[in-house]
Amino acid sequence: MISRDNQVLASGTAVVPPSALDRFAPFGALLLAAFFLATSIYISIHRLFWFDEVFTTLTTRMPDWHTIWKALTQDNSDPSPFGFFVVARLFDQAFGPSELGIRLPSALAMTAGMLITYDCARRLTDNFHGLIAMAVLTCSYLTYYGFEGRSYALFFMFSAAALWAWTGRRSAFLLAAIFAFGVPVHYYLVLCLIPFAVEELYCWTPWRLPSARFLGAISGTVLGLALLVPQILKSQQVHGKSWWARPVGRQVPSVYNEIFPAGLFLLAIVLLWIVLNNRHHSGAVAPPSQGERTAWLSLAIPMAGYVIAKLVTHAYLNRYFIGMLPGVAVGFSCLIWRRYAAVPRVSAGVVLLIAAFGIVTQLFAVQHPEQIEAFGSAQERTKALLNMETGVAVPYIIMEMYDLRLLEARYYSKHPERYVYWWSLDGPPPKSRYYPFPYWSTSEILQHAREAVFVDLLPEQAEELQRSGLIVDVHKSGPLFVSTAK
Repeated sequence: MISRDNQVLASGTAVVPPSALDRFAPFGALLLAAFFLATSIYISIHRLFWFDEVFTTLTTRMPDWHTIWKALTQDNSDPSPFGFFVVARLFDQAFGPSELGIRLPSALAMTAGMLITYDCARRLTDNFHGLIAMAVLTCSYLTYYGFEGRSYALFFMFSAAALWAWTGRRSAFLLAAIFAFGVPVHYYLVLCLIPFAVEELYCWTPWRLPSARFLGAISGTVLGLALLVPQILKSQQVHGKSWWARPVGRQVPSVYNEIFPAGLFLLAIVLLWIVLNNRHHSGAVAPPSQGERTAWLSLAIPMAGYVIAKLVTHAYLNRYFIGMLPGVAVGFSCLIWRRYAAVPRVSAGVVLLIAAFGIVTQLFAVQHPEQIEAFGSAQERTKALLNMETGVAVPYIIMEMYDLRLLEARYYSKHPERYVYWWSLDGPPPKSRYYPFPYWSTSEILQHAREAVFVDLLPEQAEELQRSGLIVDVHKSGPLFVSTAK
């Protein structure tokens, strides 16, 4: 154990008293948070929506709350929990209709979560090493979700609050409230119980009941899930095991790389800095505190998520495990503090290296918001469709039924009725009561083929047109392949 009041390690090794760096670290944390908040808002304003965000907007802007609930529990085209749309709708009505209104909750939640993570690490170490935890977050995929109009930044904020409450030994009622409000924003917040459950087992003694804090977290989770039972049941009925992001075992290792895209590079740089600046220090190292151990147990979240995905949800994507980030950041800051508290230049260098990487990465996004990818180059493809639309004389623009670009272009188009999906599967196309899915069957496509252009026509679709006696002409228009039938 380490006593911060006495500034002494259990082994007797003295800890360096608070320095100027430690005194000014809270100001640095506020500056870092303000930078990422301001830049996320700027990017939010200068970037078009992509497919998932269009879905957020369509759901959020339905006539009333009752219609939103019916769309989620009867149609379930967007499986995001109802709680997220409560937040999105309030902000959209206050700051929209615009990209900013939908994305502002994410920017604010990311910033709040970063500050909560800082405070969590600060209480386990000191102010300056709390700044290390915050810097670690800037090098993850978190910053992308700070300007995306979905629920993941809110999910991150609640996971940071849960870790802060647990390691700070806050009341069971607070933990219950965090999970009760957080689970309706994103179901996978339940995975943040994993580190707490493992910690409970690690400290368990025979005949001892679970702690009140753990029972509080469980009760809040149950309450949050109970509120969403109708939506959960409908999602199981609609998607079942056919979810497009099915869990595959070999994906699990890659999830960690996707969460920290430059993680191995940054770790190499940090280790090089440490070995070059720690040649003479030989002080004893204290064991991990209970708080640090709990934080590191967050590394088990993607693995536990895979098991739950196989058994229950059948959905496995790296963004579902953003709740891992606060724990990794806090654990890393605690590790550096335990080992190098007496060598302040090591910690100073670590902060500068990783914070500089995160800041430079964010500045590039600010300079080139159109190059930020979301399942491909969303900005380029949407703008190309809109530009093509102005030069097309025929009334219809037809795309294959899984092309995300149609919904994106349709949202921004002045004539959304021109865009049509080609339904090429057997059976009638699905009917949605709440979302604009303009599906045409193959017979309808052939009937209107001469009145349409086809974007990125599939080979089997071109063959279908040719079999009906039409001549298909293909030409390239920017990143698009545009076909006409005569």
